[in-house]
Amino acid sequence: MNESPQKSVPSGESLLQFFNSVFEIRSDLQDIKNDLQEIKGIKSSKSGPEYLPVKEFMSAISIGRTKFDELVADGKVRTVRPNGSRKLYVPASEVTRYFEGE
Repeated sequence: MNESPQKSVPSGESLLQFFNSVFEIRSDLQDIKNDLQEIKGIKSSKSGPEYLPVKEFMSAISIGRTKFDELVADGKVRTVRPNGSRKLYVPASEVTRYFEGE
């Protein structure tokens, strides 16, 4: 004879606990989603230049031209010369990166 394993049926109470857990998790996920959307909104609403002229960058981190030239030569600060112009710019993110020492 071939006996099949018996399947146990969960009690009503354990099913209720399971569904309550599922609803709590869904609620937590929705809260996380809302928080992420708020963070994205804050990031995108920050106004400010994407690039700084060299003089503004030097002023922001309190250095002179010689130190700036050294940082660029050592590859510690990135610069951009848009569309082949003569004017040199520094990505605004470099200010933070400079202080974090990356």
